Amino acid sequence: MFTMALFLSCENEKKEPISIDFIVKESDEKCDGANCPLIDISYPQLTTTVFAVEEINKHIEQAVVAVIESSPNDEVIGVSLDQSIENFKREFTQEQKDFPDSNVDYQARIKGDVNCQLPALISIELNSFMYKGGAHGYTSTKYININSKTGEVITNDLLFKDEEGFKKVAEKAFRKHEKVADDILLEDAGYWFKDNVFQLPENIGFSETEVILFYNPYEITPYSEGPVEVIIPFSQVKKYISFSLTPKA
Repeated sequence: MFTMALFLSCENEKKEPISIDFIVKESDEKCDGANCPLIDISYPQLTTTVFAVEEINKHIEQAVVAVIESSPNDEVIGVSLDQSIENFKREFTQEQKDFPDSNVDYQARIKGDVNCQLPALISIELNSFMYKGGAHGYTSTKYININSKTGEVITNDLLFKDEEGFKKVAEKAFRKHEKVADDILLEDAGYWFKDNVFQLPENIGFSETEVILFYNPYEITPYSEGPVEVIIPFSQVKKYISFSLTPKA
């Protein structure tokens, strides 16, 4: 684990620094991928006097554990990162015993960072690649949005004061990005939206000046199509968001 002081901001203005501890977990130097699973994990933990960070740091760790365990966040409550890594190693070892003639290849690669800080929100991005053999691994991106004043996690349902208004703008941006005409049904264009109605993704993040809509593989398209990322400028949606998108002056 190493620590660095960052001025988290979306512009080059002065802000109170938030200290970031990057939790790092890596495979042993002797690990070649054949005798042990490859592990390369790095993600931020926050330290600040602005709000209590214990719960949010637990939430970030829980999100990392959920990736390793291939489970929803609420199913890994109480499982620490170290426990999850040990589970991953045991699964690798058992796979070797069950299939001694196979080249067992396990990888857990997770990189997290603070994407942006606004007066009301901190957005954290987790990018991961998990592989446990088979035709291909699984790449995913998660966003964790935090209330800058209270330290509470902002779930997607709390992001908007007018979700339907936001969705209308988002669908237009989605269709433009994916080159789907307004008169074409999303299902006919190959997308898996329930009841053929556009929906927001599970993961919504924020960059310096934009809202990021990120659909992971399998969410609305086959794995072979890859993820879908739609970027919407703040100027188009700020009236629908439930918090300020304006950096401090």
